[in-house]
Amino acid sequence: MHVALHGSSPSTMTAGILLLTRARQLGYTFVQLQTHGRRLADAPYARALRQAGVDALEVMLLGADAAVHDRIAGADGAFRDTATGLQLAARFGFDVLVTVPVLRRNGVHLARTMALVHRLGVRRVQLSFPRPVETRDGVPTEELLRLGPASALAARAARHAQKLGLSVSTEGFPLCRLETWLHGTPDATVFMPFAYVEAAANLLTNPALDPFGKIPEFKYCAVKVTAGGTPAERFGYDASASPA
Repeated sequence: MHVALHGSSPSTMTAGILLLTRARQLGYTFVQLQTHGRRLADAPYARALRQAGVDALEVMLLGADAAVHDRIAGADGAFRDTATGLQLAARFGFDVLVTVPVLRRNGVHLARTMALVHRLGVRRVQLSFPRPVETRDGVPTEELLRLGPASALAARAARHAQKLGLSVSTEGFPLCRLETWLHGTPDATVFMPFAYVEAAANLLTNPALDPFGKIPEFKYCAVKVTAGGTPAERFGYDASASPA
């Protein structure tokens, strides 16, 4: 069994170590912590996480330097702590994944960010397309890019990361916006979302569910595709009907 702790950075919780230790006691065989990574800069704490049985860390990196990272994070010193924490995490043998959201402020510096990930000793990076998130102050959108520009920036960054020997993945980008090597879907293959009962694949075929997880059945069949006009772009903030 796997468990991932996330939210308001579990690594800042006073009882975080106890929670992680309890996960092991309950029989979870793989424990992952998703965090902004600042607390990892404390070597004794990072070592304690490892001893508590944490296998993997997913750490958010917002930029290649303090000027960008701290501005987006809204906290002075955040970059220093996160970078130090990533170095220690790699040294202590965690399976580390660095997630880099593609944003307006960091987009043009993504190649430098990939190089930084490599220098810090991390070997896996994920490029993420963030969505608007409502906070108590409203829905901040000033850092968000539309899907088209974000996809182009992510593609360039992924190629650079690959040249550095990093393992690259993506999150939030539709497959149609990615190069084949990034998602592994063969040419001449059509993918349709099927995660929900009302998804198009289920409406076109059948609504069968997995009897245990209640997950809609995976459909695999031949299809015929014909031209039908220009699809509307419906991903990302402020998307319009015209492709980006």
